[in-house]
Amino acid sequence: MAKIRDQIADVIKELTVLQNSPSSVPKQEDGFPLPSMIPAGSAGGIIVSKSIERTIAAVGETIKNDEKLNDRFGKEDWDRAVRGAFGEALITIDLENDLADNADLVLSGIREKLKKWEEGTRKIREHAFGCTFLNCEAMAPFDIGPARLERREDWLFRKKDAGEVSAVTYRRICKAWQGEKLKKRKTSKNSIDERNIIEAIKHCPFVCSVKTEALAQQISQDKALMAARLVMASVSLLWQQPSRALDGLNLLYDGPVYSQTSLTFVSGAQMLSGHKINLHPHGPYLKKGEWQKVLKDHHYIMSVVGETLDFYLRPLDQHNRSEMMNALFHALLWFYEGCREQVTTLAIVKFASAMDALACGGKSPGILNLINTQLGKSGDDQLFVDGTTARNAVEKIYNYARSRTLHGSNDKIGEDWSKMRIQAEQLTRLCLLCCLDYAGKNPSTSDPAVFSGQRSSQ
Repeated sequence: MAKIRDQIADVIKELTVLQNSPSSVPKQEDGFPLPSMIPAGSAGGIIVSKSIERTIAAVGETIKNDEKLNDRFGKEDWDRAVRGAFGEALITIDLENDLADNADLVLSGIREKLKKWEEGTRKIREHAFGCTFLNCEAMAPFDIGPARLERREDWLFRKKDAGEVSAVTYRRICKAWQGEKLKKRKTSKNSIDERNIIEAIKHCPFVCSVKTEALAQQISQDKALMAARLVMASVSLLWQQPSRALDGLNLLYDGPVYSQTSLTFVSGAQMLSGHKINLHPHGPYLKKGEWQKVLKDHHYIMSVVGETLDFYLRPLDQHNRSEMMNALFHALLWFYEGCREQVTTLAIVKFASAMDALACGGKSPGILNLINTQLGKSGDDQLFVDGTTARNAVEKIYNYARSRTLHGSNDKIGEDWSKMRIQAEQLTRLCLLCCLDYAGKNPSTSDPAVFSGQRSSQ
């Protein structure tokens, strides 16, 4: 507290010097010709120096750490709020008054403004992302914790029904999605909403919506985006090769499907070209009603994925299994990144990290225990048809591919690791599915160490 008060006193002293100088515009250290300003409510703004800007940022960071708000406010949102709170607090004091008293008044004002702003963020936000999904007929909307996946027509009707989209906007967007060219519309909030919805969804047949609670705008969007990606990853887990299934489960926010063309010139031969579709327009094909059966058969797995996302998106809630959810979230995150990774060795690094998260950071011995506990395979048991044992697989995946690559000592970095990547993905998928299933069937278990057989499930 004393350090913050001293920092605020330094701001007041420098501000006093600035306002009493012949020019109220300080010389900027970065050479930028315009002065820095912080907002000051109805008073407009206050011109400040770079030194004052740095002190304001330092005070804001200290308050955020002291109040344990790092999981609710990103830097952009928090910095904006702190600058505004500083400005509104500074205009309430008389610079001629006692410095210590002024520092106390400003600190009190800052805390009051930030508390009011923080309370204002305690609301539910719903983020919507256009996406591709499974190629199946008549899919009913379904929820995975705070996330909902539905056809875009169902999503738009739900928004209209909730009064969040006007009836005219609803009709016009439906026409646009049917291929009709829309007449120009007079600029208004509804016309802007219409344009933004069309841009955000475009050709995507599905919408993934994610609800967050008590998060500031930017971190809310960032977390919702990650949650939407993990929804896709959790669905891909249900297929034998998740990375291939995930190629068709994409958020428009992450980029559209596109063609990749390469050229090769070989000595003494003609030019060669290669063509590849990056991502796919949809995921695996399912017959009518099959997806509902898949969801029912994997109810425990999807319920725990939902619980994991709740843990990530609702920081103010009391989570009875926070340690377990934290481990599962890390595993899902690394698994998703491994499936999306273009560099083969880095994909193995990420799959190894997913298994290490499930093994509570137990490294090779922990992963071997994880495999033994979840898959019933000891170190000397064969895991793959080529004769690779569990011990051999972990040695190659974790000790060699992961550790040596991370530390720059992988002397086989130039070799073909594609076979090992497939094995790492398969092994990680099975371990993750088993752990999610176990967590779903044992809701009172909270210690992730049980995944690798280290503690009792009581």
